[in-house]
Amino acid sequence: MPKKATMKLGGFEVRAEIAAPGILFVSVPGGFLLVWKVMQDGVLSDDGAAIDSSWTTKDFTAGLAFNNKVFREVWVGAAAHAASSMTVSYAVDKSATFTDKTVPLNESSDYVNKIVQPEGDFPIGKTVKLKFGNNAADQYMRVNSYLLYVEPRGRQVP
Repeated sequence: MPKKATMKLGGFEVRAEIAAPGILFVSVPGGFLLVWKVMQDGVLSDDGAAIDSSWTTKDFTAGLAFNNKVFREVWVGAAAHAASSMTVSYAVDKSATFTDKTVPLNESSDYVNKIVQPEGDFPIGKTVKLKFGNNAADQYMRVNSYLLYVEPRGRQVP
């Protein structure tokens, strides 16, 4: 049975239906019907233009919301793909500004396992969030897993 959803988007009522695995129908006011093939193999661009894609995690506290932590590294497991890369970014203390690191995905195996460390001094903050992305045409990116490594700092007395 198809899954259906109705939502408000920009003041318009939009209806979406997943008709079959990987096929999404969206109808908008005026009778337009948009059809997307989701996760279609071999589709790496939008008519030659890069697809700017990213995924941002929540702000992690490592269970210690009020303590500062030292962000040491993130381990990333991803699918390998020839001539592709992804950007692994981090931000501390709920900042909107991310620091980016490029991770190549062109491994000889099917799986990439990389350790991404900050440049220079390790960032310190109460929260850290990650962003994984790619905005290059004809490049594939799939994150399978990640592990964030932070160390709690002792209580700081002014």
